[in-house]
Amino acid sequence: MPQTQLKGLDIGDGTICRPDLNTNTPGQAVIRRIVTAANSGIKIISSTGADTGTGDVVLGIEMLVQTITNALDANSGLSAIMTLTANTTITFSNLIAGQSGNLTVTNTATLYTLTFAGYTNKISPAVYRASNSVIVSGGSKIDVFSWYYDGVYLFWNGTNNYM
Repeated sequence: MPQTQLKGLDIGDGTICRPDLNTNTPGQAVIRRIVTAANSGIKIISSTGADTGTGDVVLGIEMLVQTITNALDANSGLSAIMTLTANTTITFSNLIAGQSGNLTVTNTATLYTLTFAGYTNKISPAVYRASNSVIVSGGSKIDVFSWYYDGVYLFWNGTNNYM
């Protein structure tokens, strides 16, 4: 029997939607290649089961967290950590609708301003300072901001003064 080439649309929500495959018979659907999708925020570090025909595939996944100073590129991870040493503007790039992440900010003793650029921001009143800016705690505290991109807006929420 010739190999059947599955395409992304045939798999859809994770179930195989091709009438010419009998997925109840072991070996009918063999995974030949596993790749990390661009902009997924994860990296596949190991896999087993590919090419075996068992239908069982186990993935080892590493969440990508980048250390940043003024830019967050979704191709390098969706979450980031940074230390504020001055007023800073962070520019976001390569976001895809439905993505979300966290930004962990370590503050020095001085209170600085953190501003976001690259997308249209909607910031929760709890952490809103001014247009595209959030309140940071200063005083050597840690702040955590969470974001979600819906394809139009980059939504922000957060908590200050983690100890």
